[in-house]
Amino acid sequence: GTCVCDSGWQGAGCEVSDADALNLNSTLCWQWVEGRITNNSCSGNGACQNGTCVCDLGWEGMNCSTRVSLPPGSMVDCPNNCSFHGACTFRLDEVHNTYNGTCACDLGWDGPDCSLYWGGEVCEHNCSEHGSCQNGTCVCDDEWTGDTCEISWLSLFRYCPLNCSDHGACLNGTCACDHGWLGENCSIPLPCPGDCSGNGVCVLGNCTCDPGFAGEDCSHSDVCPGYLPERGVNCSGHGYCIGGNCSC
Repeated sequence: GTCVCDSGWQGAGCEVSDADALNLNSTLCWQWVEGRITNNSCSGNGACQNGTCVCDLGWEGMNCSTRVSLPPGSMVDCPNNCSFHGACTFRLDEVHNTYNGTCACDLGWDGPDCSLYWGGEVCEHNCSEHGSCQNGTCVCDDEWTGDTCEISWLSLFRYCPLNCSDHGACLNGTCACDHGWLGENCSIPLPCPGDCSGNGVCVLGNCTCDPGFAGEDCSHSDVCPGYLPERGVNCSGHGYCIGGNCSC
């Protein structure tokens, strides 16, 4: 039940030539171990591409088993080793010339060190990238608030020009004017039709006509109480208008 290989061949089934075995042993991420071809997975610190280890940032060597030799303080490890709930990857900080470790958390874990468990529930909009998801609820970073951490605390305290002239509400630094007021700071009264034809006073977009005048724009003269503009009659149609007074 055991193969005795001819000269120049080896392996459990005599399927590998000595030359191929030599090449395999010299190839960086493949090894000939106990009659089998084995991938050493680049020590878990790289990827095997065409038989050669391509090491992750911060690792070197034939099988990526050696830390990159850097000056003291230039390699910043991941916080708490990612709490054993994620993988630590390194990125070069060109400004400070350091390799900074960043956690890529496993599913269900979050936070800078992957210590926050959110149970696999997804938070809406990923908490707007301003917080962490815990049990389906956003826990916002400092200076952010809202159900999805979409509101900056600073924006809530932005002032509006002239405090909207007391004719509107300040929303995130912008005036929402009350009815009858316009402008960036709600200081402009809403105009009346025809400026009330010079026969009345404009109040929040509506004309208050002088005595003897009527109509939306106060353009109708010689009117008396009971003026019906839709019929064009005075005194409710039951009398005559003389000098602004009804003669029934």
